[in-house]
Amino acid sequence: DVLQNPYYAGAYVWGRRQTEKVVVDGKIQKRQGKMLRPEECKVLIRDHHDGYIDWVSFEDNLKMIRDNNLNLGSDESVG
Repeated sequence: DVLQNPYYAGAYVWGRRQTEKVVVDGKIQKRQGKMLRPEECKVLIRDHHDGYIDWVSFEDNLKMIRDNNLNLGSDESVG
């Protein structure tokens, strides 16, 4: 999703997903976990390249998306 990808704000990020190893039927399998916030990733280089939006706008977008997702469980009507 463009709005949640730090690349579009000019950042290089590596390690955005946690992975875990589990044993299923005697074989090791990798499973992807949740998507991490940019500041939680293994590598975050802001201003790595020219972005389409600035970092502050990117963070504002993430906050708005998180707030909207939290409000989906409320009893208020959506529309």
